[in-house]
Amino acid sequence: MKDKNANRTMQTLERKQKKAQLKRSDLLKLLLTLLMGGTMPQQERITRAVTILHQERKYLNSEEQAQMEAILYTLAQKFLTTTELEKIKEMMNMTILGEMILQDGIEKGIEKGEKRISHLYKILLDADRRDDLKRATNDQAFQKQLMAELLPEEHDL
Repeated sequence: MKDKNANRTMQTLERKQKKAQLKRSDLLKLLLTLLMGGTMPQQERITRAVTILHQERKYLNSEEQAQMEAILYTLAQKFLTTTELEKIKEMMNMTILGEMILQDGIEKGIEKGEKRISHLYKILLDADRRDDLKRATNDQAFQKQLMAELLPEEHDL
């Protein structure tokens, strides 16, 4: 793969995209540019590849888009430094993969929050602290105070 030139391949794909929808074989070449030779830095290859994929979004179903983005992200993790990855992360957050990761995080956060609240309410009921339970359902600051008091190991989560 090193005998292929990523610079030329990327330029060719960008020109093709301006004229028409890219073919699947073109998108495969795009994903493989990270494994090709050439002088273009890996970070630039990934940035341009994400941009091209984003522009092809209207022609791909969301699963295909997410799979291709996942390949790019996996390769980015292999070839980029932590600092470079941070820059790419912003760009990836705007992609379907980024949206899916964000949604998963939100769902896990909600689930974790629900479990903590249930645990707090059970503790309050078991301790016959019904007034505190009633107040905690309406006063979020008091609820946080009770969590810090009664669930200290989970306080900083």
